[in-house]
Amino acid sequence: MNKTITLLKCGFVSSCYKTGEFKSFCRTFKSEFKKVLGELGCTDLECSYGHFYISGFFSAPDGRLWYFNIGDVRWMGELKLLVRTALHRKDYTGGVNMYALLDDFTDNLKRIIGMAA
Repeated sequence: MNKTITLLKCGFVSSCYKTGEFKSFCRTFKSEFKKVLGELGCTDLECSYGHFYISGFFSAPDGRLWYFNIGDVRWMGELKLLVRTALHRKDYTGGVNMYALLDDFTDNLKRIIGMAA
């Protein structure tokens, strides 16, 4: 997630529409996130891009469905990704909120996916 972190640290211009830099960030995030998920045996990544945020779902190797959200990138303090279990791909409230720090992201996500019931 090194490129994702670099782009987040550069910051984003606030706008009423999706900027080119945000669209570029989305492509980078999805590419790096998909790679991490593949390393963990996760599948079925689905990403939605909103007004300066990204959310979606993926399936863990044990069959559980997970929701994720990287909040408004214009105002991010701590570089982290919210993850929680979900019952289906329209479950936006789901289980308990957990956060995977983007530094050492693979190990953080692996710990969360392995520890949640």
